[in-house]
Amino acid sequence: MTDSSMPPPRRPRLAHWLGSRRRRAVAGALCLLVVGVIALGITDPFSSPGSPSGVADNAYPTGTATVTEQTLSSQTEVSATLGFAGSYTVSIPNGTSVQALTQARTSAQAAQTDVVNAKAALKGAEAMSGPTNASTLMAARNTVSNDQGDLLQAQSQLAADEGLGCPASSSATVTPSLSADLADPSGGPNSVSPASDLSQLTRAHSVVPHAVTQGAGSGSGSSATGTLTPASSSAPTVMTGPVDQVTSAGATLSGSVNPDGAETTYYFEYGTSPNYGETTPVTSAGTGSDAVAVSVVLAGLAPGDVYHYRLVASNSLGVAYGQDGTLQTNAAPDVATGPATSISSTSEDLAGTIDPNGVETSYYFEYGTSASFGETSPVSDAGGAQSPFSVSAQVGGLTAGATYDYALVATSSLGTVTGAVLTFQAAVSSCVSMRAVISEDSLALAEARNSLTLDELGRGAQVSAARETLVSDEMTAASDQQAVAADEASVVNANSTFTELPQLGALLHRGQSVYQVNDESIPLFYGPVPLFRALYLGVSSGLDVGELNENLVALGFEHAGSGEAFTPSTEAAVEAWQRSLGEPANGVVDLGDIVVEPGPLEIANVNVDLGQSASNGLAVLTATSRTPVVTIDLDASEQSEVKVGDAVTITLPNNANVPGVVTSVGTVAVAPSASSSSSGPTITVIVTPTKPSTIVNYDQAPVNVAITNATVSNVLTVPIDSLLALAGGGYAVEEVSSDHVHHLVAVNVGLFDDAAGLVQVSGSGLAVGQRVVVPKL
Repeated sequence: MTDSSMPPPRRPRLAHWLGSRRRRAVAGALCLLVVGVIALGITDPFSSPGSPSGVADNAYPTGTATVTEQTLSSQTEVSATLGFAGSYTVSIPNGTSVQALTQARTSAQAAQTDVVNAKAALKGAEAMSGPTNASTLMAARNTVSNDQGDLLQAQSQLAADEGLGCPASSSATVTPSLSADLADPSGGPNSVSPASDLSQLTRAHSVVPHAVTQGAGSGSGSSATGTLTPASSSAPTVMTGPVDQVTSAGATLSGSVNPDGAETTYYFEYGTSPNYGETTPVTSAGTGSDAVAVSVVLAGLAPGDVYHYRLVASNSLGVAYGQDGTLQTNAAPDVATGPATSISSTSEDLAGTIDPNGVETSYYFEYGTSASFGETSPVSDAGGAQSPFSVSAQVGGLTAGATYDYALVATSSLGTVTGAVLTFQAAVSSCVSMRAVISEDSLALAEARNSLTLDELGRGAQVSAARETLVSDEMTAASDQQAVAADEASVVNANSTFTELPQLGALLHRGQSVYQVNDESIPLFYGPVPLFRALYLGVSSGLDVGELNENLVALGFEHAGSGEAFTPSTEAAVEAWQRSLGEPANGVVDLGDIVVEPGPLEIANVNVDLGQSASNGLAVLTATSRTPVVTIDLDASEQSEVKVGDAVTITLPNNANVPGVVTSVGTVAVAPSASSSSSGPTITVIVTPTKPSTIVNYDQAPVNVAITNATVSNVLTVPIDSLLALAGGGYAVEEVSSDHVHHLVAVNVGLFDDAAGLVQVSGSGLAVGQRVVVPKL
């Protein structure tokens, strides 16, 4: 029978649900169901049991489905285009061209020829007019010649240094403390002169008592070493023993007492002076005739103080005093700032010595270009040893040639101690020092020429003119030579030709050769920053250095540095990499030595030929990225339904499904193009496949993307086409009981999962395992 309390049902459909192709496909079947349900309300076909197939009680073919509990997802289906992330042009880096270098060399050679000719002309003029003072004139000429030679040598050295990236010219200079008093600047007792050796930092924490004293109540007596002197034949015999377990606030005192057969007690006297002032509780030593070992634990002592102590015993026959001993409690660490050693013009090794005095201690160096420092090295652990040892730290980011103050700082639970302040001067690059030499040599040469001019006064006009010509030609030659040196330092692939080129379609990965010039491979490195300068030890930090370190590590040169600094480790890794390529290992990466692109390259076109000159800025080839991306022109009205991180399913032209994720959602709507199928403004959504290896070689291929924008878990579900729309509003499903009786069960609908063809439902008459009627299409 049919549940007559419910209004007549009708098959539902929503405008939003009709938005997808799958939903529209189901809509036709639902129309049939509407007609059938109207018939249900008139004829009541449920008055007799149906067949197991569920087709006998309706005017249209039906079947049954089971109510299940599972997870559903709501999806937005859109059209998209699958392609690759981008294309790239690989070019010879910009720098000094080979043509410019050739022209500069030609000019320098012509200038040098002018100098030779001018010297010959001067010699001829001098032959025609002898000097009035030959010895003076010869000396002046020698001076000019020597100064000119010094200047040319300095200019040549500067050009060579600039070609090597201006390395440091010398080790840093270490100067003594800025203060004549090497004590701790804070006035603390634990500062040690930097000239002190390790033995001066040693503190003994185990103390041998001084001597045995005797006499009842006297507190004094003769010294003794290693033996006991009894106070009397019957008074107790005592010996003060060593101290043990010294801490910053306590220690354990020991000794021995022989009662000599009489009832005897003992205690220890202690204090910060030989007069003691404090005693431990009186304790019984018994009445024996043998020495008894005794000890007591002191507490409440002051850190770093020296204490006197002795053992005292007494009985009815007298009082005996042990020898005086001393101990010193643990104190704040002792530190000594040590010398600095130059690593490069921008880095330095700082050293020093620390004695933790038995307490866990940390340390660092503070440094800066003023007395207030301003910079610190990382904090390091010095442990809790009771003897001094050396420590060091490397600091970087220094200004070449600048003077720095620095000091070693140590901290424990007993305080912070700063060592003496020393200074160092960061190394000056060879280019700076050589430019100073050139300036001095140029001044000396000018003075020598002025002196020579004065010596030549009175000579003929022909000699003076020849001298002026020579001076002018020498200056021009020197200037042209400097220009040649500068061009040689920045030339890219000078006098080189292409000796190997890649094949079209070749796929190149990190470390593989993109092309060769003069039989030297130019490999591919990954990164966002193209190489725009030479990289070497001493170059400033930057993103280009960081990507060099990352690529060296990725290629297996694991001792390369990390971060954006070119460290000695980076230099060693570059040399190892160069050796692996069979090239000279100079630790320098010049312009043009590598090609830097974001990822793997597929060669699309080669623009040069074998044997062609590798000229400045020449576009060698074009390549495409091998990173697949899906581009969606999404209707701007649906922007709120998509967000970065949404999971998607990409349906390829071969109907294969691959997973992906939304990585970019545009914020600016654009008008549709003439070729676009969209009728309104769109935004660009980028989807990245999460398993790119599963995607075949598609480029600009049409695909469909289902974007998951909602998910529910552990809910009751039925097929979407099992829903019936009730005449009075709401929805129901047609439930078939175990005795084949049909009932309408009212349900509330939730999330629609188009991909699965299921809908979330809930209702008091609904349970997992029930069968509901669905149309047979």
